[in-house]
Amino acid sequence: MARTILCIEDEQDTGDLLQTILEREGYGVVRAVDGRQATSLIGTMQPPMLILLDIVVPYANGFELLTAFRQHHEWKHVPIIMVSADYYEPDIQRALSEGATAYVVKKPGLQDLVQTVKQVLSSLAYEGSETSAPGQHVQQGYPMNEPGVPAKPTLFLVEDEDDTADLVTLIMEKEGYQVVRAADGREALKLIKSMPAPALVLLDMQLPFADGVKLLDHITRLARPAWKKVPVVMLTADSCARDIRESFALGAKDYILKPFKREALIARLRRFRTQDSEELAS
Repeated sequence: MARTILCIEDEQDTGDLLQTILEREGYGVVRAVDGRQATSLIGTMQPPMLILLDIVVPYANGFELLTAFRQHHEWKHVPIIMVSADYYEPDIQRALSEGATAYVVKKPGLQDLVQTVKQVLSSLAYEGSETSAPGQHVQQGYPMNEPGVPAKPTLFLVEDEDDTADLVTLIMEKEGYQVVRAADGREALKLIKSMPAPALVLLDMQLPFADGVKLLDHITRLARPAWKKVPVVMLTADSCARDIRESFALGAKDYILKPFKREALIARLRRFRTQDSEELAS
């Protein structure tokens, strides 16, 4: 069976992040954003190895789609993980009684959902059903532009959570940036010393080996002159007033609270896009 997962999810950010994570694990992902698309796929694609089914989607709810999948002779044995934003016991019991393989409540980062996917797939008897080992996902050095291709502005992302880093990368690459990522303070310091100054820095507050405030201080006081002019935006999971005040005192231009919405992240970061960078990326 092809290593394909059908993801039925109407929230774009959740779907994009889940697709990124699953593709990183070596799976192909087919997306459907509503009940009509999901229903049409039954007749147009081969059954996938797994279905991720949001319980609330436009045009047909998850239970109606669950019934449709279980009634189709080629799809009825495909494992189905029902996904919901809420823990509602009657829905859980109904989903499992009507043929769902598992039921997962969505949490930020989707770690529980991905773990359930791995558990379900590892239990299958299909050849090659075990997931591949994830890579390190820490870019060494920085991206090089191909000859003759206009350079894109660089976003230097310092973030230790893979899921958050994947989502930011996905969003900002669509905005025309090339993203260089460091997963901890030690890696960030190496890249600050070795790579050209980026157009923008997005810096997590809590990091292994050196926290965001120490890195901010290094960028604004100790780094090469070109780096000292780069706008730095802090990422934080809490709104500690002391940390925020300290960041602004050290030269941060803004801070963004996690979890964030795609539209909010884009709006906050677009303010730092220079006219030159806009022309380069156009």
